[in-house]
Amino acid sequence: DWAAAPLGPVAAWPPALRGAVALCLGVRQPMLVAWGPAHVMLYNDAYAQLMGARHPAGLGRPNAEVFPEFVAVNGPLFARVLAGEAFAQHDVCYPLDRTGAGVAEEAWFTLSWSPVVGDDGRPAGVCVLVAETTDEVRGRALRLERERALEAERAARRRTERLQALTARLGAAVGTVDVARALLEVGIPALGAAGGAVMRWADGAADTLEILWSAGFDVPELAQWARFPLALPAPVTDAIRRDAPVSVASAAEVAARYPALAPLAAATGYGGWLAAPFAATEGPDGTVRRVLGGFGVAFRGDHAPDADDEALLVAFAQVATQALDRASAYEATAAARTAAEAARARAERLRDVIAALGRARDVHAVYDVLVTEAREALGAHAGAVALLEAGPDDAVPALRFVRWFGYPDGV
Repeated sequence: DWAAAPLGPVAAWPPALRGAVALCLGVRQPMLVAWGPAHVMLYNDAYAQLMGARHPAGLGRPNAEVFPEFVAVNGPLFARVLAGEAFAQHDVCYPLDRTGAGVAEEAWFTLSWSPVVGDDGRPAGVCVLVAETTDEVRGRALRLERERALEAERAARRRTERLQALTARLGAAVGTVDVARALLEVGIPALGAAGGAVMRWADGAADTLEILWSAGFDVPELAQWARFPLALPAPVTDAIRRDAPVSVASAAEVAARYPALAPLAAATGYGGWLAAPFAATEGPDGTVRRVLGGFGVAFRGDHAPDADDEALLVAFAQVATQALDRASAYEATAAARTAAEAARARAERLRDVIAALGRARDVHAVYDVLVTEAREALGAHAGAVALLEAGPDDAVPALRFVRWFGYPDGV
């Protein structure tokens, strides 16, 4: 009953409105004519299919009444068109309840907005040509999701291959320096970095770090980092204290967070930094963390390490931690064995000296034993045997050299 509708009887409609409606009905693509300041909706059959359960009640009714949930979105758009502007929108999302069941589903549309000029020559209505792109948008999203999944799979495969390469290198490493060198030779190119360093506790004290091995830092400014306290702010010290990876994205961030590192960053041109701790998990429940040191890499220029970079660095650090633990134990065992062998050799040499002294028949023979046997035992290049002799009348005692070796004549 158009007479009871906001627009009134069809016969009373202005010619501009009747012409716009005739055009709308003759178009096979979904089309809407929103007339007047209330944006009264007139549309064709194709648009009615988009309306779902809101048709036919929405025909001839104000847009805000039919779609109250979109007033905040559509209101400014209608105002732009009634001001004389024409424009297009691509892949706009409108959550629609097409069935009337109260469940909105996301739908995407490409919309072409243009004014309908009234009989007085001014915009009196809005024409909206609609093309639903829901399938295309979802298809692109699905393809993008698949591409991301494939890239994640490729990244995981690359990470596994690099870890396998590192594990193979570490399998041949004997000492801690070998482990550190292998870690940097594999880790730096794998992460796309330009330099890196492996740090461990200095002299076994958990408050001072020393560089075990480094690469890509051929500048004198590295010398001040050969040995440094854990309290000194730096990416690796932060990573050790937090027991988590730490990243820096730019030279400006280095200067702000780690002033002591700024000279080295400036000398190398490294802006991005990424560090992780070497931490072994111990205890019956696996909750005790024993930190052995840290591992860091640096990137040329400003570079923001991403989640994949951090994951790979942490994986490298975990594998290297086990190798460092083994190498440290091996070096400690080797050092203890060497010390024991040296002590045994000294004891044997002492027995030889004592036996030789026991065979000496006079004081001169004793001197000769001390010069020859002790010389060999100590591996000395020069030495002397001196006697403390009392002077006449209890004068101050004096030393008299009785045997010597390794000194020029006359000394």
